Amino acid sequence: MCTLGVWAWAGHDLLTRAHGFAPANTLMPYTYSFLIFLTIESYLVFADIPDSMTLTGAGIIMLSGLIIWKRAQIRQSDT
Repeated sequence: MCTLGVWAWAGHDLLTRAHGFAPANTLMPYTYSFLIFLTIESYLVFADIPDSMTLTGAGIIMLSGLIIWKRAQIRQSDT
């Protein structure tokens, strides 16, 4: 469990440091990919299968983030 905590801390620390090199809208898809990795990890470690409401909520969060990311790309290409 401690090893899992260390890996989680390291991942978040690296993502935080990445904000010094790229704008937030560029890093957004990587942030939302954590939902996928953590779902897979919770299944592998705890044999936990998310229910339909959890998957629906995660889908809404990811979709909204990807829409914001795409809109920011379109606005940058227009300027």
